[in-house]
Amino acid sequence: MRTFALRDLFQAVIGFVRYLTGNLSMASKKLEAFREWLTPKRRRRAGASLMIIWMIGLISYPSTYWVCVMIPGIIFFFNAWPPEVHDKR
Repeated sequence: MRTFALRDLFQAVIGFVRYLTGNLSMASKKLEAFREWLTPKRRRRAGASLMIIWMIGLISYPSTYWVCVMIPGIIFFFNAWPPEVHDKR
């Protein structure tokens, strides 16, 4: 019977970290492509869609869990506006 040594644990952790860092460049490329695809117009549509789903869901099935749909909808919708709109006073 073989005992689990501390050295084996460290080797497993180092192997896992190497695996993660090797896939990190591919994940960052996909994230960058997704950010380019997600234009402000699409973010506003996604936010508005989530808020509409929230309103319909709240009316048809009242629950406190609809807050989980409302908050991202509000964040997506209002973060999609250009900064010039916020600076005008």
